[in-house]
Amino acid sequence: MLLYTLYIYIYIYIYMFSMALSSESSKAVAQKDRIQQLQNELIRKNDIEKEFVQLQRAHQQQQAVLKKYQARSGKISALEDTVRQQEKVIEKMEKILDAKLKERNKENSEKKRAVVKHNDEEKLKRREIESVLAAENSRLRAELDRLRNLLPPVIIQQPVQSLQPFSDREKLELLTQLARAEGRIQTLEQQLKENSRQWGKEKQEMLTRLSEYEHGFARTSTMILHDLSVKSLTDSELGHTRHRQLEPLK
Repeated sequence: MLLYTLYIYIYIYIYMFSMALSSESSKAVAQKDRIQQLQNELIRKNDIEKEFVQLQRAHQQQQAVLKKYQARSGKISALEDTVRQQEKVIEKMEKILDAKLKERNKENSEKKRAVVKHNDEEKLKRREIESVLAAENSRLRAELDRLRNLLPPVIIQQPVQSLQPFSDREKLELLTQLARAEGRIQTLEQQLKENSRQWGKEKQEMLTRLSEYEHGFARTSTMILHDLSVKSLTDSELGHTRHRQLEPLK
């Protein structure tokens, strides 16, 4: 009887233990499922956090790129404003240059007309001087030839008249006339040479001035004063030579 009661207690204990073990197993399974669920949620949260970090990093990069483009856009706007201002300045400069160019062309055309006019005047003046010098040289040569033609009769007549002896007075007069004629011939020859040199000098100066005007060289006040002095001297010499009369032979 006691043994039977003991078996019953043992059986009850084993049943209760199995029930407790079954309950704990169910709890363990439930805890395991809960732990697995929590792990899955944790993994999902970690993935979400990684995605958030990536999105945040991408957003920061986008913000940096946006700021960069905004700064570049500001620079482009400033450059556009600068370009517009420069275009306005260039337009004004072009207008000023066009006006200056027109003025310069006008001045050049007036200067060319003045140079052409001056060249024509110089050529006319040179022709006048050449004609005057040529006429003066012709006159001097004619006078020189005339004086030379006067000498032979005096020399030739001396043997013819040698039949009649000359008096001392006649000899003195003939010698005086001969010396005067020779002196006059030398004077005319010297004057002819001087006129030729003067004409050559004047011609060279005119050619030089003509070349200077043709090449656009500027002339100084010293050269102009020199030209005026040479011109006045030449005019005075020409006038003096033109109006001076030869002394007749006695």
